[in-house]
Amino acid sequence: MYAVCQKDGLIKLTDDGWTLDNLLSRGVDINKSKKRKTILINQLRGYGISLIDDELTTTVNINHFAEAKNRNSIIKELQR
Repeated sequence: MYAVCQKDGLIKLTDDGWTLDNLLSRGVDINKSKKRKTILINQLRGYGISLIDDELTTTVNINHFAEAKNRNSIIKELQR
């Protein structure tokens, strides 16, 4: 997981595309199945995470950084 400071003072947390690359290397192509992608997107939304250009990402202000970082533990689970 990477934390990137934005110009507006927000922090973007991203996996830099690692999660979907890891799944693909294990034979799971999320982009091949519309249903799989929809399920993934719905699960991510529950954690406040978006799928943008194959990156799992969320943007928060500094006051909520620790909470968002912990919430992004779903990324770690998907990477197993």
